[in-house]
Amino acid sequence: MAQSIVIGEQTRFLSPFYLELASQSLQRYKRSRKKPVTGYLEVFILVAASLEAFINEVCLEKIERHKETGKSTRYLESVMSRNNRDRSIRDKWKLLSKCLWRGKKFDRRSRLWRDFNALIELRNLLVHYKSEYKQPGYVPKVLKPVLARVLREKKQKPTGIGFLESLLGKHKHWTELICSAEMGYWALNTGLNMISHFLEFAPASDDIKDDYISMLSRFDWFRQHIDYRPYRAPIHTTTSTQSTFIEGTK
Repeated sequence: MAQSIVIGEQTRFLSPFYLELASQSLQRYKRSRKKPVTGYLEVFILVAASLEAFINEVCLEKIERHKETGKSTRYLESVMSRNNRDRSIRDKWKLLSKCLWRGKKFDRRSRLWRDFNALIELRNLLVHYKSEYKQPGYVPKVLKPVLARVLREKKQKPTGIGFLESLLGKHKHWTELICSAEMGYWALNTGLNMISHFLEFAPASDDIKDDYISMLSRFDWFRQHIDYRPYRAPIHTTTSTQSTFIEGTK
């Protein structure tokens, strides 16, 4: 059973609690042999929900603080919506750091951004699922490089004619192919690395960084620097904060 989560006073910040739920789900399904393998799907959805909540929280919090100090909120409000329509989560992540901190932005050619894009696409495929017939061995295009890399890093060497078709069986549906602890860790690491990378953009004088580090430190998987086995994605990190999120050990 997952432990209950006490949110407390910081109810306006829910993204860390979505990550906590994702971590609990991942550990629960990894330990249990009785629960259906498709239980891992909730990990993908929860991590994506955390990333969407995080970027909205930061932007709305900054808007409120700008209003309190008399600063213009026009550019921040344009990050949230354009022509009275909500922007996509990708647009918000792409624009907000650049708007807040003088051009700081994600490298959209990096592996981290590609993983983020794949996670959001996966979330959309699951939440807006369409029961369409697909040929045996079909895997959504955006997930193919992720799935191949995860298994390669796990040192599995598929055999046979088709690489993806032979991963876990030719006749399995693609949702079964992605339901593994390794893919769950990939999703959680992607979420943690996106948040840590964003917070690295913030200058030391910006208390938004301290707010989130303080909240994340409430959770065992962050505070104790869990060694994520069996899969620890080799993230290319350049900062101590990113190492704390992803590569820390007990």
